[in-house]
Amino acid sequence: MGYAFISYSSKNQASADAMRELFKRHKIDTWMAPYDIPAGSEYAEVLYDALTGCSCLVLMLTNVSQNSQWVKKEVNIAITNGKTIIPVKLEDILGILAGRKSKFLWL
Repeated sequence: MGYAFISYSSKNQASADAMRELFKRHKIDTWMAPYDIPAGSEYAEVLYDALTGCSCLVLMLTNVSQNSQWVKKEVNIAITNGKTIIPVKLEDILGILAGRKSKFLWL
């Protein structure tokens, strides 16, 4: 089995950490910055490789994350590569996934 890429804004770090721990308890592998970025590596390149290699992208969706340039890039790479996106709505917003609501499993 592959791994879940957790996409989030650093301002939502506590929620992302909690999701990562939940996955770990259920023996689901994850990839999450900054934990899985090797020291001295090229950030964008490592993110791209992690996204193209993941089974799905878990999007921690908040007002802050929907305005994050990195989160937008991660979602676009996931969509371009046909990855399943699982939005976890932490706030009542639709944002960057507007117009695509029927293509996602909303949590």
